[in-house]
Amino acid sequence: MRRAFCRNRKSAAAFAAGLAIASLSGCSTSPEEIPDAPPPPTYSEAEASWQHTLAAQQQHLNTALIELSSRRFDIAKEHLTTLIEHSDTDAGIRYQAKAALVLYYLDTNNPQHNIERATTELDALYRLPRGNSNELLLFSALQRALENALHLSDEYNRRLNAERQGRKLEQEAIALQIALEKLRKLSLQ
Repeated sequence: MRRAFCRNRKSAAAFAAGLAIASLSGCSTSPEEIPDAPPPPTYSEAEASWQHTLAAQQQHLNTALIELSSRRFDIAKEHLTTLIEHSDTDAGIRYQAKAALVLYYLDTNNPQHNIERATTELDALYRLPRGNSNELLLFSALQRALENALHLSDEYNRRLNAERQGRKLEQEAIALQIALEKLRKLSLQ
């Protein structure tokens, strides 16, 4: 009886293997055999260049950041605005591009340095949804950077005003010395 069971088990395994091979050989993956298969998607030239992939968008952002750090501001802004304005840009990439645009306007070496515009861009960034803690941390860092830039700008303006006031007082002191000298000469005569 034990021998019959082993023989039946071996034949059942052989039968199952044969059935699996037969059923798999009936399947085909070539598209010519499937009459209802949709054609591969076609993209316009603009869509093909954009590639609609997160990797391509990340590369575009990296290029913008490299240009920004290399102080090629016009090229950096062009890349950043493309990422921000393109409708298919990933939300995280768009958030980072907006953050980089804040840095673009905060950079004092940039001919288009503008604290007011940086504040406007930071406000727009604030209105975007933040998906994770990294974006929250980035926003906080940008907020502090903007506050520091405002503080430095105020200090610079105070220093300029103090220098102007000092020059004005110096000129008044010179004018008083000249007037005193004239009075001495008149009194000695």
